[in-house]
Amino acid sequence: MARHESIVLGPHPRGTIGGQITLSVWKGIGVAKIRPVPSNPNTASQQSQRNNFKSLVNEWHHEDRTATDKEAWDYRASKGSRPMSGFNNFIGVYRTAFKNGKTLDFLRGISVSLSGTTLSVTGKGSYDGAIKVYAFTPSGALITSADDSVSGGTFDVDLTLPSGITTGYVLVEYNVTNHFGTSGYYKFD
Repeated sequence: MARHESIVLGPHPRGTIGGQITLSVWKGIGVAKIRPVPSNPNTASQQSQRNNFKSLVNEWHHEDRTATDKEAWDYRASKGSRPMSGFNNFIGVYRTAFKNGKTLDFLRGISVSLSGTTLSVTGKGSYDGAIKVYAFTPSGALITSADDSVSGGTFDVDLTLPSGITTGYVLVEYNVTNHFGTSGYYKFD
């Protein structure tokens, strides 16, 4: 790093000249240094991570992922310890599962309706396999759960709630060894 003063460029020029030298200001002093060349080893592991991220972004924008699905992920993100968007929560949850070697499966197009004490949950899954559906109170206490499966790409589950329960949220998860799939938190009332 070298100190510079230039009559032509002014007292504190900034930028790169010829792709080789970068001019900047450090503690009020104009400095010049050789432009660093970022490293990109482009390893197989890097490519795998990049492809996974691209696939997850495409999944977020999948034609079967409804606005309700995205709102459910926003609600799930709001329940976390750090503020973030539903998109960031979705990407983070699935990236962790991918890092842990799980096969990723997706739940989308979910709808939840309450009629009396019957809570109906329907939706689509990217993998035909066992799922678990949970109903929670607004504070996060488990009310009930049910086992079912995605068959032909869809599922339809009815849960019976205790009388007096009128609000809460639903979580759907795949229940298959070495597979991972989860939903956002779908409100019901």
